[in-house]
Parts: sequence; C-alpha cells; structure tokens
Amino acid sequence: MTGINIKVAVCDDQKYHCDYLKSLLNDYSVDMNIYEFNNGGDLLRSNEKFDIIFLDIDMPGTDGMSAAKELRDRDEDVRIVFTTSHDEFVFEAFTVKAFRFLKKPVVYAELVETLQKTEMEMLNTEHIVISQKGKIAKIQLKNIVYMEAFGDGTYIYDSEKHFYESSYQLKWFEEKLKDKGFFRIHRSYLVSLRHVKKIENGNVLIDSFDMELPVSRRNITAAKDEYFNYIKNNAQIR
Repeated sequence: MTGINIKVAVCDDQKYHCDYLKSLLNDYSVDMNIYEFNNGGDLLRSNEKFDIIFLDIDMPGTDGMSAAKELRDRDEDVRIVFTTSHDEFVFEAFTVKAFRFLKKPVVYAELVETLQKTEMEMLNTEHIVISQKGKIAKIQLKNIVYMEAFGDGTYIYDSEKHFYESSYQLKWFEEKLKDKGFFRIHRSYLVSLRHVKKIENGNVLIDSFDMELPVSRRNITAAKDEYFNYIKNNAQIR
C-alpha cells in the first residue's frame, strides 16, 4: 500500500528487544516514523499521537499493562500491540482492547500481518451519509457509538457526543451495519461493539459515554457472543 505514514512507538526496557523490533519494522516497505521508549512512564509523558504502539508488559516502574490502560483512556483508536513472553496476560489484554498479542521473539511474518491490518484500518474510510434538516452529514462508522430508535426515525450518537437525526428506521441501519461491528441489543438500540466496555447485569456499558443501555432478555446471549467474537477478532493472539 502507498501514501501512508505510520507513526509507531516501541516501548521495552530491554534495549536488545527494542533494536530487534525496530530492525524488523525497518524491513517493512512503508513510510514509518519510529519512536523508542524504555519504560511506560516515558511513553505516557510523550505528546505524540501514535497509530500503533508495541508495548512490553513486564517493565520496572510503570508496567506495560498499566500504561496501556491509561493510553486507552486517552485514545480510543490507538492500536496497542503487546510484545511479551508471558501468556498469563492474554486475557487481561482484552480489557484494554489490545490490537494484537505477539510473543517474543516477534516473528516477522506475524509483524507484517499486524502492520498490514493497521494500514487497512487507516485506509478504511467507511461512513454513512444522512440528510439532517436540509444538510448532508457524513459520519465515519468508527465514530458512531450507538443509535436509538424514535418514531419512524433514528437518533445517532458519535464519540464526540454529536447528535444526528435520520429519517431511516433503526431496522434499516441494522441491516446495513450488521457485518460492520454493530449489534441490535434491544428494539430501541443498535450499538457499536467497538465502543462497548462490558456487558453485565443485562446492560451494555458504553465506554465513550460512561452510560448503560439495556439488553433485551432474548438478545443477551447473542449480544455476549457477538461481543466476545468482536474482541477475539480484534485482539488476535499470536
């Protein structure tokens, strides 16, 4: 792919691992800016906005998992890739919506697959276009948090807490977005699994809004299955 510049952070307290990973990254034929950090604290103090972060977990001071939690709070979109030899952290990695989990020593083919997926996501400009009060609004799918049915139309809420109104029914959006990471949790709500923090006690906790939406009883099992599959497919273990 061409025309893309990827801003990359490599964070590991062992210089050897940083140098090794940077050498693999430099072998990948795409325009790339690589920043090196030797601990989680230095990474968190950086003002750079990264597209992808390769993060060791076991580090002195601020460890990788603690750093990842703060990074995720700051940036919903950054791709966090854990590079570690500790398998026991795999499931905890899901809580910060890890993009990948690569075991050390990192295999080049697996790194390439990770970078290719990053490029695809960066190129992905999927959106919906709606007419609202005589004006055309273009909304990127990744920014849509949830949709709410009203009468014969639909309210749309995005991650910037903007509000849109569409004359299309929620069922229409459900059909259009069912393979795009959206799920109908209730007759009144369609949610983006990207923005779901957890599902418990019959409710979905929406990350961006720090609010809960109800899941209908008949949809609770399917909602949990869809969310689990979404997390599994978007935080692949390598």
